[in-house]
Amino acid sequence: MKKLHNGRCRIVLTGGPGGSITDVAEYWSDPHRDIVLYDQRGTGAAEPSLDCPERNEAWVRNLQRDEPFDAERAHIVDGYDACRKRLEAAGVDLDDYDTEANVRDLDAIRSALGYDEWNILGISYGSRLALAAMRSTPDPIRSVILDSVDDVTAGGLAAMKASGDRAFSELARACREDVACAEDHTDLAAEIDQVERRFDAAPVRIEVDLGDGAGPRTFVLTGADMIGGLFKAMYDASLLPLLPTIIGNLAAGDTSILSELVRQNVAFQDELAWGMHLAVNCADGAGLDPTAEADAIARPGRFRLLVTEPLCSEFPVEPTSDTFDEPVHSDIPALVVAGRFDPITPPGNSRAVAD
Repeated sequence: MKKLHNGRCRIVLTGGPGGSITDVAEYWSDPHRDIVLYDQRGTGAAEPSLDCPERNEAWVRNLQRDEPFDAERAHIVDGYDACRKRLEAAGVDLDDYDTEANVRDLDAIRSALGYDEWNILGISYGSRLALAAMRSTPDPIRSVILDSVDDVTAGGLAAMKASGDRAFSELARACREDVACAEDHTDLAAEIDQVERRFDAAPVRIEVDLGDGAGPRTFVLTGADMIGGLFKAMYDASLLPLLPTIIGNLAAGDTSILSELVRQNVAFQDELAWGMHLAVNCADGAGLDPTAEADAIARPGRFRLLVTEPLCSEFPVEPTSDTFDEPVHSDIPALVVAGRFDPITPPGNSRAVAD
């Protein structure tokens, strides 16, 4: 790699945890600076891979049947357990996966590439990694951009539920504030409730070809599945202007969008190395009160598709350091940004970190 100079290098830290950045390398270019992309340990092309196909298969099977929440969650937990046993039998030590280990990797990459300093762009979980680097290895960091902060101190499953509720409420509020949207949807929040009730009362069966060579499969979609699909759709800014129409159509019983929602949500399951995802989150979040997580599972509400993941007591790993969840104080120049409708990393996270 031909380097420009130290002040003109940016390393991109991607999200998840568990996402691969090298899978989308073709989208990154800059004529004025070096860009460094790497897959964090356990993800993408890194070896060993902490992909969990057992968990993903359980997730897809859940989408193909209508079972009580406890049963669906048990399938996911069993999938994780099978994944863990396979990884450990192959010699993987899940205690080697946490954000502080990733910080050490990050600094080793910088040193190996010969940069005395660089700029960091941290996206979602990558912002958590960037913050940890600002605390542990500040000297070589020239500046940071923290995009959609994933702050472990905000919690896990309970925070995800709260974030989903906030994002849906914000979407409904934005619709009320827009003249055209308000004319078509006098109460978008009520329409979201109607989608959940309609399909919980009468789940819909559809045939969907996932494009994996297996041919069409039957999916049985409930209200919780619809809410999960809409939650995932809010990740895509280009879909936001379409969501009120999609929600209104679903509330009226129009299911023409469902095949695409299924394809998008199934594809998302394969985008993360879920073994790495859970190992890192459970290590980093070891200092959190577990009662909120247990309560999220006991009372999953409309976001029950999102809280099927194991509790950390069901996927034990060695905790990250006792000081990991303390706020980061730094004079490194930083730009902190967030999206109003972000369903998973709410603006409040970014505001708190900026403060």
